[in-house]
Amino acid sequence: MDLTSSSSRRLKIYSDLGVPEIWQYTKKGMTINRLDGEGKQYLVCEFSPTFSIVSAAVLDRLLAMAETENDGAIIRSLRTWIREQV
Repeated sequence: MDLTSSSSRRLKIYSDLGVPEIWQYTKKGMTINRLDGEGKQYLVCEFSPTFSIVSAAVLDRLLAMAETENDGAIIRSLRTWIREQV
């Protein structure tokens, strides 16, 4: 997950290493990128290939909560959301 600096210039390095998934957070919001079948480039996808119930929209909501809520409230919200999904 990249929250502090742009990893765009390092995507080639990550693909060469075989990193299957990159989450990037920018001013526009969260994007989830998965490595294509050939392992050459990243493709934007709506849901995480690793955590299939997690979408970029869900991650955006959780990160937005960090601006107004304390860590405990965010964790409780996340736990509730996960229980509702399974």
